Amino acid sequence: MLSFALMNSSFVKYTLLLIPVSPDKSVFVYTLSHREKKCYKTFAVYYVNLAFFEKAVYNVNVSWKGRRNTVNDLVITANYSDGIGILEPHCHDCHQIVYVDRGNASFMINSVRYDVKAPCVVIISRFEEHSIIECDNSYSRYVLRIRPTLDGVDGYNAKLLFSVLVNRPRFFSHVISVGENAGMVEETMRRICEEKNVGGMYSEKMLGLLLQMLLLSVCRAEPRLLLSENGGDFDMIFSIKQKFETDYRKNYSLREIADEYHISCSRLSHLFREVTGKPVMGYLMSCRIAGAKHMLAETEMPVGTVAENCGFSDFSNFSRTFRSVTGQSPSDFRIRNASENDRTAE
Repeated sequence: MLSFALMNSSFVKYTLLLIPVSPDKSVFVYTLSHREKKCYKTFAVYYVNLAFFEKAVYNVNVSWKGRRNTVNDLVITANYSDGIGILEPHCHDCHQIVYVDRGNASFMINSVRYDVKAPCVVIISRFEEHSIIECDNSYSRYVLRIRPTLDGVDGYNAKLLFSVLVNRPRFFSHVISVGENAGMVEETMRRICEEKNVGGMYSEKMLGLLLQMLLLSVCRAEPRLLLSENGGDFDMIFSIKQKFETDYRKNYSLREIADEYHISCSRLSHLFREVTGKPVMGYLMSCRIAGAKHMLAETEMPVGTVAENCGFSDFSNFSRTFRSVTGQSPSDFRIRNASENDRTAE
């Protein structure tokens, strides 16, 4: 991010914040006007190219007021960045789509190493621990952070399409080479960044459609990601997953869940693993551990309270399970994974 200070003919001071959003050095320019020692945040927004920056600052017409990002937005953040270095292991309470447009890097996601070469897309689901362990000097990427719930998202088969972000069938890889679809993916990423950071009327609707277009482009590169809907089976699996993800504190049993959906335990287990790549109760446990990671990293909640809020009957059971999954005690994890709220690199 770059900043400049200007003074107009009325001697009103403006601070310009330049935020890069694409590899051609296009930027969003936020102007902050200062009057009577007050800063009027996001007074106006421009979309310009640095090559024409000086001319654009004085000639572009302002037509929309900017706004702050919130966790309730479908696309929480969207940006382009280069010069990224090593990133320590961490996780987020949202999904991420990373489009690597240049260079090479090595990601570690859920303890699996991926050697990434542009052009490709990296899909990181909510709470999945990830890091960048090495990258070359040319590495650059677009990054979208996406709300974990689909409330209010419209469009053709939106629920089925967004399942690409969370389903983990046997063939799944976090990294998808987009090949001949790279042009469409990059253009859609650029438009999402522009819509998110400049926006306008019906911006959330437009972002929803652009995001679905992006996911369809990814599915063209890897068609198996878009599982065909099989009667009510998909809705059933989706419903169970939502139940676990939003209320993992509750006690569940495979028999109770099977009875609720009027299906045999064996059939439920087969369908659930086919879609998610995990057994039913294994998925529940992954939600509990992911929730615990988030609470430990983002809050100062006592470890015993974290265990209780994540559905564990006692602290020793929680500590033993957490260590078996992460290789660390809850306390060690908290020390190592400081809050990501101030992280700007991703």
